[in-house]
Amino acid sequence: MSYGVQITNGSDFIQVDENYENLLVIASGTLNKVYSTLTVPSTVPDDYLIFCRPNSPDSTKKYRLSANTYKTGSTNYAKMYCAASPYFSAYAVDVDWVICVKAQDLSVPTTNYGLNVFNADSTLSFSSDYPLLRVITSRHHETTASNYATTDTWYTNSSGIANLYSLAMWYSQTSFQVVSVMGERFFKRYYFNGYFDYPNNRYQSGAYLVQSDASSSNPVTAQYKLGHKTEILGYAV
Repeated sequence: MSYGVQITNGSDFIQVDENYENLLVIASGTLNKVYSTLTVPSTVPDDYLIFCRPNSPDSTKKYRLSANTYKTGSTNYAKMYCAASPYFSAYAVDVDWVICVKAQDLSVPTTNYGLNVFNADSTLSFSSDYPLLRVITSRHHETTASNYATTDTWYTNSSGIANLYSLAMWYSQTSFQVVSVMGERFFKRYYFNGYFDYPNNRYQSGAYLVQSDASSSNPVTAQYKLGHKTEILGYAV
C-alpha cells in the first residue's frame, strides 16, 4: 500500500482501506407486518441495496423471509415479509430494514470530527459519519428445475445470528402448477425464501410450498422462474 489508510481487526480482516468499497447505511427503520411495502426515497442513489431481518426475533424459533425489490414508473419499492415457525403464515412479525449505498455515491460529510477515507480518484470510500454494513458472506446460487424444491444451509455461526441482516433479493415464487388428483384440482406453488434459524445459529435458503384449491382451473404443467441469484448476509454496525 503506497498511500491512504488501512485498518485491520485482530483476525487480520481489513475493515477500512482506501481501496475497499464500503457499503454505508443511509436510512433504516422497521416495517409494520401489516404494511409490507417500503417506498424507497427518491433521494437514494439507484444502485442501493436493502438488507432486512425479523424485528425482535424469538431465539427459540425459525423465521422465513420473503423479500424483493422492484420499480414502478420512477419509484423504487421493496416488499419484505417475515414470519415465525411452525405456522409461518399465521405468525408474521415486523421487519427491520436498512438501505445501503456505496460510499462513493455520497457527498463528503462536513462535520468536524470522525474519519473520512478517499480513493485515489478523490471519491469517498469510507466515512465514520455513517453506520457500516459489514458483509459477512455471500454466494451465487442458481435455481434450476431440479433444485427449486430444496433447502440448504449456507451460513452458520456458533456465536449466534441475532443481529444478522439478509439482502432483500429475489426471495419470491419459483414454481407454479395446477394439478388434478382424483377429480380435485389445486394450485401448487413453490417459493425461494431465506430462513433465519435462530435455535441452530444458521441461515438457510430454499423452498416453501403453498397449496390451495383451484376448482375452476384446468391442470397446468409446472412453470418455473429460474436463474441466478446473489445472496448476501451482513451486520449493520
